[in-house]
Amino acid sequence: MDPRRALRRLTRLLLGEAIELPAAMLQRYPMLRAVRWRRGGLPPRVGGWCLLRREVQGITLGQTVFLSTSANFDPALLLHEFAHVRQFAEVSAFPLRYVWQSLRHGYRGNRFERDADDYAAQVLGESPLPPEARQLVKHTATSVVTIERFIIEEERNFPDATGELSGILYDMALAAKMIANKVRSAGLADILGSAGAENVQGEMQQKLDVISNEIIVKAFDHGGRLCAMASEEEPGIIQIPEGFRTGKYVMLFDPLDGSSNIDVNVPVGTIFSVYKKITRGPRGEMEDMLQPGRRQVAAGYIIYGSSTMLVYTTGQGAHGFTLDPSIGEFLLSHPHIQIPNSGRYLSVNDAYEQDWPEHTRALMRRYRGLDGQRKSLNVRYVGSLVADFHRNLLGGGVFAYPSNTKSPRGKLRLLYEANPLAFIVEQAGGLATDGVRRILDVDPTDLHQRTPLYIGSKAEVETVAEFSAPHDEAPRRRREDGDA
Repeated sequence: MDPRRALRRLTRLLLGEAIELPAAMLQRYPMLRAVRWRRGGLPPRVGGWCLLRREVQGITLGQTVFLSTSANFDPALLLHEFAHVRQFAEVSAFPLRYVWQSLRHGYRGNRFERDADDYAAQVLGESPLPPEARQLVKHTATSVVTIERFIIEEERNFPDATGELSGILYDMALAAKMIANKVRSAGLADILGSAGAENVQGEMQQKLDVISNEIIVKAFDHGGRLCAMASEEEPGIIQIPEGFRTGKYVMLFDPLDGSSNIDVNVPVGTIFSVYKKITRGPRGEMEDMLQPGRRQVAAGYIIYGSSTMLVYTTGQGAHGFTLDPSIGEFLLSHPHIQIPNSGRYLSVNDAYEQDWPEHTRALMRRYRGLDGQRKSLNVRYVGSLVADFHRNLLGGGVFAYPSNTKSPRGKLRLLYEANPLAFIVEQAGGLATDGVRRILDVDPTDLHQRTPLYIGSKAEVETVAEFSAPHDEAPRRRREDGDA
């Protein structure tokens, strides 16, 4: 027998087969997109044996849910297992605590099982929150919903949460206020323009790049919530200084996306991504950083424009908060963001058209309605990823940065840009691919790995598959001018 075929068969027996949930299910419950789903394999049987059954309908291991071969796509079951995924991320030593609870109180008396049942019931509307809880997330004449208040409310869904992830979001909100202040006063404080050095990407660093990077590092290196960080502006891992406590999360970030546009007052932004530590020991290692995007436990971005807005997700939908400068707080302004299924806008740099392979040019003709197959999208391209993405997230559309001659493997950074925005857009009902694969399923191999990116409204991104081709297909011409 072919060894590779035998290995695939063994893998299928042990781990089952990867499956996709129905599109309608994901549209209604976008939080389920953050989970890796499999059917069959050994885990459901082992879970059943522990309960003196043939198998269990579902069992969760980390961010992967194994469904039995007989399980259907029951929303209650899927949401129940999703709650366990969040417990894995939020509760320290969750497997050991789960076993201890089961030994003391039995399977149905296990508080983690009860919490998962309650969560599923709340989402399905079978057990609505009490009136005082529902009122908590609404603005009134004398009470507003700050980002801290909203996070506390969300945390109530997970009674065993340690609060560390919430603390990371608070710290990022504080850093965002500091950066927003620097951006507003940039022209008056002599911090526009180049800092005279290149970053690890080979790009000229702007003064605000350097300042923003320093602000974020200092906001997180002493709080005890992270064990390491990585920045687009730094060549390697940023370790927590000696003498400070380390936590169980790592964070990757782009401190100031679109910084080349600072001098002309175009909106810029910060992008961040949080993963749970997977290695042993107190300090973060490269393995902790190089995790696929589907393992993110939180992601977000801040856009500094006519107003400052923070959008984040922890796998329970995407939510937006706008900074009120009069009180210095981020206030809930866009709860449960949903991107339109089909879009209005196309965001792409047409300067590279001569460098695109034919399948990419055909795709762009489709988006523009030039092949007679659809109505044309309106072309809107700022050149700042956060600004273009934010517009398309709220209004519907697709942002495209295909590979080209100068960047045959793509230009955007997988870990600092593509993964966090892909997590957000999927939670909002959209989609992100590299032209062939779902972005969140790409396994990183390098801290500064680049990727092509198509991200936005689901129907628009799904169109890419009709024109897909291998990434290394060489475009027919090479640009002679600079990158843009």
